Amino acid sequence: MSRHRHVRQRLYSEDYDDDYDVFGQSVEDDINYSPEDESFIYDRSRNQANLSSRMDNVGLNDTPTSDDGASNLGVDQGNKINQTVPVVQVVRPSNNVTQGFVIHPEKSETDGKPSQSGLNLSVLDSPKRKNVKQKTDSKRNSRNSSPSLKRTASPSVKRTQLDIAEKACSSNRSSPTPQHNISISGKKSEPSVKQQEPKLKETSTEKTAPPIESSTESGKDNLNLIVVGHVDAGKSTLMGHLLFKLGCVSKKVIQKYEHETEKIGKQSFVYAWVLDEVEEERGRGITMDIGKSKFETSSKSITLLDAPGHKDFIPNMISGATQADAALLVIDATAGEFETGFESGGQTREHTLLIRSLGVNQLIVVINKMDNVSWSQQRFDEISQKLGAFLHQVGFKDADVCYVPCSGLMGINLIEKPKDPSTAWYKGPTLIDSIDKFNLPERPINKPLRMCVHDIYKNIGTYSVSGRIETGYMNVGNKVSIQPKGEVAVIKSLTVDDVSRSTAFAGTYVSVVLTNVDVESMCVGHVLCDLQHPIPVSNRFEAKIVLFDLIYPITKGYPITLHLLSLVDPVVITKLNAQLHKVTGEVMKKNPRCLMKNTAAIVTVETSRPICMELYKDVREFGRFMLRDSGVTVAAGLIVNIL
Repeated sequence: MSRHRHVRQRLYSEDYDDDYDVFGQSVEDDINYSPEDESFIYDRSRNQANLSSRMDNVGLNDTPTSDDGASNLGVDQGNKINQTVPVVQVVRPSNNVTQGFVIHPEKSETDGKPSQSGLNLSVLDSPKRKNVKQKTDSKRNSRNSSPSLKRTASPSVKRTQLDIAEKACSSNRSSPTPQHNISISGKKSEPSVKQQEPKLKETSTEKTAPPIESSTESGKDNLNLIVVGHVDAGKSTLMGHLLFKLGCVSKKVIQKYEHETEKIGKQSFVYAWVLDEVEEERGRGITMDIGKSKFETSSKSITLLDAPGHKDFIPNMISGATQADAALLVIDATAGEFETGFESGGQTREHTLLIRSLGVNQLIVVINKMDNVSWSQQRFDEISQKLGAFLHQVGFKDADVCYVPCSGLMGINLIEKPKDPSTAWYKGPTLIDSIDKFNLPERPINKPLRMCVHDIYKNIGTYSVSGRIETGYMNVGNKVSIQPKGEVAVIKSLTVDDVSRSTAFAGTYVSVVLTNVDVESMCVGHVLCDLQHPIPVSNRFEAKIVLFDLIYPITKGYPITLHLLSLVDPVVITKLNAQLHKVTGEVMKKNPRCLMKNTAAIVTVETSRPICMELYKDVREFGRFMLRDSGVTVAAGLIVNIL
């Protein structure tokens, strides 16, 4: 039985056979591996001398022993093993073995040359034994002391981004590697950056503004005009008929549209199809996106922006309103139609709030479809009175508002004064004369370049970005910065109204072809700006807001949608700083718990990503925005501080 066996004093060495004591032999020598597995197996005999080959042909049983029982052979072999340690350290394993290890790229152990990547990855090194660290440090110090291996930073290579990554890695580095052994430092890369600064200044757009060239062939000043109003108010029909009477659309095209609309039973859509060119818009009978066209008055060149009136396409209308200098508000004079669009929830009221909040202060109220009410002066006066009080409340001055009765379908009072006896009571100007009286806004061409990308499309062989130049100007061949990407591109060509230009100024809607950049990675809302004075980029800012009709009170953490020029981004109101008096702007209450409708406040807004913005006092176009929630515009704001 096992409990009677004397196992405590048993010598297990007596059970070993002679093959167990063979030096330098491994069980792995007798196993066959595939070439793939063999590349991951360390072979002791590859870089070391076989210990058994160093032994004399002395039998193991005849080995002499000393008086203390220690094997002389063991002592001699121990000395020989110690002598082979430097050999093991000098000889490097093959590439197949080193693929699984992290190697310092500071200096190569074979030739002492710097690493190609230039990054110090010592933060990725695994912890090692203390004695190994001392050996490696002594090796590095000995190599660094050699004058032939002294390393200098190349002045022709930009290292600014690598320096930032270097500092980030060095702050978290746990390895005791001294700082003077770092391959790249911020101080060494400074000369290379300074040497390239003069080149950047030479290509900067911050120069003396060249003489202003007209953006049109006729030499007239350009004005951006947007047409807004409630759905089915007749906006597209009105402007399409105006373009036809001005000769911008041929009679042959109108005859074609008459034939096509007659087939589908929509004869009243003839002139609307001039601007509604998309099949879906023609099929549904509504405008869905901004339609652009050009016409000229006696003194101005007008860029026409036909905005959608349906509430589902308000974001597209906002994008067009940010480009406008003046506006036409089209009203349906038909009984009950004006009241439907003007009451709460109608697009007449919301469109008016939007264009005024986005900086449009010149307005023509076009009371359309007067033929449906037999050109009633009473109806005209009624609409003018109700709408005038609301426009004054919104912020329009009486001197900047004009009322014009007309009929878009019949073409009455568009470019010629009506001759019908029923219109004898109206003594005012025609629609085209009223448009010609608009004042041109001041163009800030001496400020740094700012152009928000409104559209990206593929041209013949190239991609083009289009938008309105808000401030400054751009020349062909200049370098521009693309924010918030931070990339630099070169302007290859400029196109204004399908005409190639060498220079484009503020207020001009231009198409730009860029080089040295991947245009497909750009998106609507990016900004082309001055290389030396880029636009600020942040994800937090403070703003003064004015609240309209709210569905729910605004509280801390309220999610909402931001509209800034053509950018649409979800944001969160992170803090309610103060509630203000709506008229005087005085602080009424600090840190309110909530904000109700028809109030003003200072709030902190945080975006989901870094976006381009400016203070309202510096660049108004990039400093004002709209807030919408659940398809309704709830607030307008001005940026007062960028955090």
